[in-house]
Amino acid sequence: MKSVTNNKLSSDCWWPPGYNVQSHKIMMANLNFVTDSIVDRVNVESRTILSLKPTLIKETPHYQYAMGNIQPYKEYLEKCKHITWARAAINQEHIDLQFMYDKFDKILNTDLAYLDPPHQDKYIIINRNKQIIDGLHRAVALMSQGIEEVPIALV
Repeated sequence: MKSVTNNKLSSDCWWPPGYNVQSHKIMMANLNFVTDSIVDRVNVESRTILSLKPTLIKETPHYQYAMGNIQPYKEYLEKCKHITWARAAINQEHIDLQFMYDKFDKILNTDLAYLDPPHQDKYIIINRNKQIIDGLHRAVALMSQGIEEVPIALV
């Protein structure tokens, strides 16, 4: 993802499965001041998250991966496996690290611009505390290209 759409912005916002649709406002945001709740500690045996850490996008393992430093993202994925991804509960326990890398690489390397059709309503969704609800990988892809001001859905 190397740019932001030049098309007229949609007023609709797509919500991932499992999320309750909320009222939102489309506005511009500076991604430098946005955080995501990164998994900090887990209980591997019970497959639960013990703590989350609000983390600026440029400090996430995801951003490190986009900048070519794979190790922090690999360690993060290994820590979260069977807890936030590759879960039996969603019949995806067979997914491996390479699948996750390929999925992220597809976002990083797409020729589509952020919010180009058919993804014109797939905004990065942020709450009033400037925390990402959905869209960390898209935010990282944009920031890795030097794009910091983007349209978001604010809830």
